[in-house]
Amino acid sequence: KKGLKSRSSDGFASPGGYQLIPNQDKEDEANNKPPPPPPTQLEKFVNGMAFQMAMGLLIVINSLMIGLETDLPKWPYWNWVESFFLVVFVVELGVKLVAFQWAFFDNEDAVWNIFDLFVVSLGCIDALGE
Repeated sequence: KKGLKSRSSDGFASPGGYQLIPNQDKEDEANNKPPPPPPTQLEKFVNGMAFQMAMGLLIVINSLMIGLETDLPKWPYWNWVESFFLVVFVVELGVKLVAFQWAFFDNEDAVWNIFDLFVVSLGCIDALGE
């Protein structure tokens, strides 16, 4: 359960060695809010360490490829490499949008999600322009 159980009526735990943290259960009851639904399997997957690490690794590899492209601009396969990463990042964005729906724009990662959407959109516009 969220929050600490309180012996006082103000929703906070007593200072007997505990941190003063609002009792979320009492706040939800007072506001008549239903508890949030449990996360779906897809949400658990997207928020999981394996998915997060894999996407982080792909971002690092993509950055390295961008650096290599500046050093080896005549390599004939750069378009394929760029297309691969764009497809991967579009799929990642799609999976996140399906998993979180509108919460994609309204959660603790919303700023990063919107930035991600912006960067991937620019990549798609660039790919369509070629």
